[in-house]
Amino acid sequence: MDSTTTIWIVTILVFLVVALGLALSAVIDPIPDGKNISANGLNMNDNLIINVGTAQSDGDAANKLYVDTAVAALRQRLEEIEARYDQ
Repeated sequence: MDSTTTIWIVTILVFLVVALGLALSAVIDPIPDGKNISANGLNMNDNLIINVGTAQSDGDAANKLYVDTAVAALRQRLEEIEARYDQ
């Protein structure tokens, strides 16, 4: 085998190794696009998630105002029910 053939074989092997490495890294540890959370969950390391919009669908995250409003409405309703039974 002459030196030119050896260089081509080595070049092709290096290319294949790099291509395989890129393909595996995309499967094993994909670059996050910010749209999905991995199966292992999301570790925020004590950081806040801010500017969460108002929940529209069942699967949406709820912001503090949304939850506080829902809890206040439930408390109000519970107080009304308790007042009826206290009479």
